[in-house]
Amino acid sequence: LDLTARDLQRECKQKGLPWEIAKGFDGSAVISDFLPISEFANLNDISFSLLKNDKIVQQGNTSDMIFGFDKIIEYLSKYMTLKIGDIIFTGTPSGVSKLNHNDNLHGFLQNREMLNVSIK
Repeated sequence: LDLTARDLQRECKQKGLPWEIAKGFDGSAVISDFLPISEFANLNDISFSLLKNDKIVQQGNTSDMIFGFDKIIEYLSKYMTLKIGDIIFTGTPSGVSKLNHNDNLHGFLQNREMLNVSIK
C-alpha cells in the first residue's frame, strides 16, 4: 500500500514546497511478504485488489501497466543503482479514497490475501 497524507500534501503544494513528507511518514508503505516469482505463470497477468471494510475499492492487473517490469527496471537503472531487495512502486489503480480510524484493509494478489491492516 502506497499511502499519502493528503492534508500535508495539499499544504505543501499551496506553499510551493516539495511534498515528500506526505509520502514518507511512518507506515506510509505497507508491504506484504514476498512470493517467489515461480508462483506466477505470467508476470503480465497478475491480478490484485484492495478491500476497505470488506468492499472492493481498488482492482487491477499487471496487464494494465503502461510499461512492463523489464522496461521499468531498464529505465530506472539508467539513473540509479538497483540492487536485490529494492522495491519499485509503479503507480496506483483507480479507487484512491480517504482512510479513517478503524478502517480495515485487505490486500489480495491473485485472490490470495497478502495484507490485513487496521488503520489506527
